[in-house]
Amino acid sequence: KFSEPLNLVWIGDDPPLYVFANYRGVKKFDVKPSELASMLADGSFKPTDSLQLPLMDRSFSSMVQHMHRSLMRQAVLDPVTGIIRQKEFMRRVRHAWLRAGTGDFGFAIGVMDFEDLRLYQSELDDEGRNTLLLQLVEFLKAKVSDPELFARCGERIFAFMLHANNHQDALDQAENLITQVNKFSFQWKGENYPLTANIGLAWSVDCLDPDGLYTKADEACISSKHQGRNQIVMYREDELINQLEGGLVYWASHINSVLAGGHLTLRCQPIMPIGNVTGDPAHFEILLGTPADSVETINVGEFVASVERLIRGSELDRWVLGMVFDWIRRHPDAFESVGSFSVNISGQSIGNKGFFDFVVGELGKGDIPGHKLIFELTESAAIDSFAHAEEFVRHLRRYGCRFSLDDFGVGFSSYSYLKKLKVDFLKIDGSFVRDMLRNEVDVALVSSMNETSRFLGIKTIAESVENEETLEKLREIGVDYVQGYHTGRPLFIDELLKAA
Repeated sequence: KFSEPLNLVWIGDDPPLYVFANYRGVKKFDVKPSELASMLADGSFKPTDSLQLPLMDRSFSSMVQHMHRSLMRQAVLDPVTGIIRQKEFMRRVRHAWLRAGTGDFGFAIGVMDFEDLRLYQSELDDEGRNTLLLQLVEFLKAKVSDPELFARCGERIFAFMLHANNHQDALDQAENLITQVNKFSFQWKGENYPLTANIGLAWSVDCLDPDGLYTKADEACISSKHQGRNQIVMYREDELINQLEGGLVYWASHINSVLAGGHLTLRCQPIMPIGNVTGDPAHFEILLGTPADSVETINVGEFVASVERLIRGSELDRWVLGMVFDWIRRHPDAFESVGSFSVNISGQSIGNKGFFDFVVGELGKGDIPGHKLIFELTESAAIDSFAHAEEFVRHLRRYGCRFSLDDFGVGFSSYSYLKKLKVDFLKIDGSFVRDMLRNEVDVALVSSMNETSRFLGIKTIAESVENEETLEKLREIGVDYVQGYHTGRPLFIDELLKAA
């Protein structure tokens, strides 16, 4: 039936096909597995040795096969780490389930996110980043249950498959994996780069729909990041209704009505001067809250987290700033008695041109004293979008605005970025302040942050000051400002009118 030898160049899964081409690489025909078996059985199609081809044909055929193998590797393997990509992972997961057959067990897909890899992008050069990835992958391949079912699915996202008897078994295995991850440490040019991970899991009795199972695991992974680092979340079908009612899907359709319907209001918390800046008026951090007479109670933390996950953080920031500007214009005398207003800006707003144009447009009207505005950038947001953050700071300084780096000390690149990003204030994260009276290490860390800031001409603000003893310790260290329930609880912004 065939007048020339053919090469098997592709085996398809869905639909299952064997594809053959001639030695020039031209496709000749494809055949189903059952049809190929019949043809091999009756002798109409049989294996042959390439040595039976003429020398030139053999060389051409070898070149074509080499090209096919190279293309297959590029389609299947991640070029940096050499492990499989997401599409190949899905194919192998389904095959693993088919080979396993039925039994009293199930399968779990895990999605693992290394947030720190993004933080290190601008810290390491190309060689350092690639070396980190290669060492991490080799480390993880030795820890996952099946290295053949371990894939890179994004810049910092990896996926794996587990054989698990039930949800708890899957959780136990993931817990062991994340414990191992915490032991990984990367050294480069004298610096240490530790890693943390978040894991989302989805368990099923079968893998008929590996893509669907992966999507559920990915959703669980995103949810885990809202709970902090080194967290594991299991996606459960029986919890889906609650998620829809109180989670992301609910807020997706309610954000506009919340912002437009008077369900939120502005609150503020004083940031009090101590030590060398005693006598300066207090400035206030702007916070979100619900009106005292609100009929509908809104979980502000959940609302803000959902807004950010839906990539609408700049809309919320614009709403907050719009309310702040409106209050300042209506109450110029009250604002005159305030040191400054400090407003948080999300990472999504830093590089958003629409948000930037809005701020510049409002300040350009000339009725907002820019020197009394402080924009708070979180350390992680500033690092993730450093170029945008640097440009944002540079442009708004023209209007006299000042800047504060929030949550300082939580990330791993703090000091190097503190040198590069020109800020006026540094907020020492409350996790270092709360236990200062019991933990000498925290005292040393706060002292170090304060001394570094003083050397760079940056004033310090200690968060979470809850008692007089902590306040005195911070004054002894030389911190400039404090914020916390001991020095002032949050109040509705209109309460500032009473003191004007």
